[in-house]
Amino acid sequence: MVVKLNNIHKKIGTKHILNGISFTVNKGDIVAVVGPNGAGKTSLFKAIGGLIEPDEGTVLINGVAQSNQVNSDVLFLPDSSMLYTELTGYEHLEFIAKIHKTSNQIIEAVINQIGIKKYVNEKIRNYSLGMKQHLLLAIALIARPSLIIFDEPLNGLDPSSIKMFRRIIKELKADGSTIIFSSHILAEVDKVADRIIFIDAGRTVQEVNVSDSKIERAYIFELESPSNDIFSLFKNKEFNIDKFQLQENRLLVRLEREQLTPFLGVLLENNIILNEITNVKGETDNIYHELYGEKNE
Repeated sequence: MVVKLNNIHKKIGTKHILNGISFTVNKGDIVAVVGPNGAGKTSLFKAIGGLIEPDEGTVLINGVAQSNQVNSDVLFLPDSSMLYTELTGYEHLEFIAKIHKTSNQIIEAVINQIGIKKYVNEKIRNYSLGMKQHLLLAIALIARPSLIIFDEPLNGLDPSSIKMFRRIIKELKADGSTIIFSSHILAEVDKVADRIIFIDAGRTVQEVNVSDSKIERAYIFELESPSNDIFSLFKNKEFNIDKFQLQENRLLVRLEREQLTPFLGVLLENNIILNEITNVKGETDNIYHELYGEKNE
């Protein structure tokens, strides 16, 4: 499903919450929308999901204006406030399954996959934030529409649940879904998104293709007995040793993705034993702080 936004404007009173946003999301893309609090992310998602109509501009879903259609193939999961407190988790899943003509067997399979069997028959009023987020993931898996919009789906999730989210997002992509989501956990944005759209004050301020091999990433290499002259091994090569820092046995390096293999080759050629590699900081984090400084994430 292709999503195309063209010069979207929306005012609430005198406040311009969307101020000329334009971008395209191609079929099968996982796109993250990143920005500080109040940047317009939720309003943008509501416009894409057809919940608010732009004052100016168009939102096209497969070439059709979103404001002119009820599209059951678009699922917007704003946050856990969409859940009905007096219904059980299972009743939510049953309702979604009926809309999308999904069998009870699929419901049970999803319940087991997400790990919500212990509490799926409890009313939502008894759920923690993490439990609600798990239920929203289950709803997405049962619906499997062409377009899924998640607003801050990682809030309230522990590390193992975040890994599960990553796996499910990639499963949905493989199944043909297009996914748009927001998150303040920038390391996860790096891991799961194909493209990142940075917005502020209702405007698009930058777009990044995560697969771009020229994007620098920071790595920590834990080495066996390194010496201070390790930097000399990389002189007169394609590396910028000004971006190298050695702390005891830990070498912190900033590399473009395509430089990683040659870098490892230099270590191997010089019989330097590598114990561990950690990708510590993605480009998303760097761009965020360049664009927004100390604004709330």
